[in-house]
Amino acid sequence: VKTYRYIVDHGKIIAGTARLTSTITLESAEVFFAAYDFKYKNILSNESMAAFCDMAESHDRDFTRSLDAGIKRILNNKKTEVDEKESQIVRLFESSFDPGAYTLKDLLKDKQVEIAETLILDETSKINPVLLRLFNDYEITLQDFSQKKIHNYFLDGIFPDVHKFIGEVIVYNKLKEKELGPKNLEELKEILARTNTGIFINSKSFDLLSQKKLEQLIEAYLNDPENEQLLTNVTGFLDVLQKSKITPDMWKSQYKIFKAKQDYFNAKKKNAGSNLSLPENKFKALLDKLNLE
Repeated sequence: VKTYRYIVDHGKIIAGTARLTSTITLESAEVFFAAYDFKYKNILSNESMAAFCDMAESHDRDFTRSLDAGIKRILNNKKTEVDEKESQIVRLFESSFDPGAYTLKDLLKDKQVEIAETLILDETSKINPVLLRLFNDYEITLQDFSQKKIHNYFLDGIFPDVHKFIGEVIVYNKLKEKELGPKNLEELKEILARTNTGIFINSKSFDLLSQKKLEQLIEAYLNDPENEQLLTNVTGFLDVLQKSKITPDMWKSQYKIFKAKQDYFNAKKKNAGSNLSLPENKFKALLDKLNLE
């Protein structure tokens, strides 16, 4: 309904009111809320980030205004160090809301992982261009070391597979991109070929990551089945996987496509039409890649 946002050093604070409606019972209620993110390393700690929430009837109408005034009074005090300002904000929220702080640990495990991963990727995105430059600049040198069997002496043997590691970081970042169109697929294929990756440092993680990406691509295609590019993205990604050592569990993807196949061809046989308009040659190629033909 109404939101106030504040900045303190490298951290962020938000406060305001919102109306929440249950999608099940359709009941609705107004709430007061506040939260902070102070960018400490331990994101599971309430020193780093926490959220607060109270039902509107717990406070008078001036609650948000008084909370806003309290936050501004703390932040505008030039005699107070940043750490002390943050501590005062925490105490203000703890004294203003009941039952108290909700932290990342209060969420379900999968949501904890999702948020933590987002925060970490935001930080590491700053070094991705540097990694790519190192990968390109020193590729020939490291390959030469490997051919002469002296790569174990590189960096005094502490990190002999630095080229492979950087390549895997780049592959990971490619798999985490929201879009995976022709350009991204070509870049992914090229990186995999150049790293000559046989065994990943954590192969299970890459298998799981590629499984989720494949399911996302298939879901996007089935939501827009007349979009041939989305179908091409799925088959292109499967081509990349088949030429690498990444082996995702594909049963969910197979099930979704098999059901789409049944719905489409059954409707076609009955001359009843179908909601799924398929470019049949490309779709059959997808069935073949998923061992469903």
